[in-house]
Amino acid sequence: MLTTNRFARGSGVYACRVCKRNTRSTGRGDNEHVRLCAECFDLSGIENAVLDGDDVRKYADEIRSLYAAIIQLGGNAKSFNDLLFQLGDYCPDCGSTNTESNGSTEYRCVECDHRWGVDCGEHYGY
Repeated sequence: MLTTNRFARGSGVYACRVCKRNTRSTGRGDNEHVRLCAECFDLSGIENAVLDGDDVRKYADEIRSLYAAIIQLGGNAKSFNDLLFQLGDYCPDCGSTNTESNGSTEYRCVECDHRWGVDCGEHYGY
């Protein structure tokens, strides 16, 4: 999406309600009305789609990219950890990112041996 990288007259800085970093109007439309930065707004949309039944793996690259951008820009992305749990990138038990997959829907933490995944549409191990 096209965003502006300059301040516009009359647009102030505000703290994103999710990641708490300072941000401003991007010219994209809705994110400033709900006081979210562009990255949190996009991740919230993905989270909504996943909760509505979309496969989280369909958004894997975008989730990882937006999550990394929030952290790189100084924000706190913990609110979206559940999306990373579903991708197997982050252990819901110890928080380690040292994880492995069985190639399908089950994940294991190398650090603490915690296992989680999806079986018949039901999440387990969260």
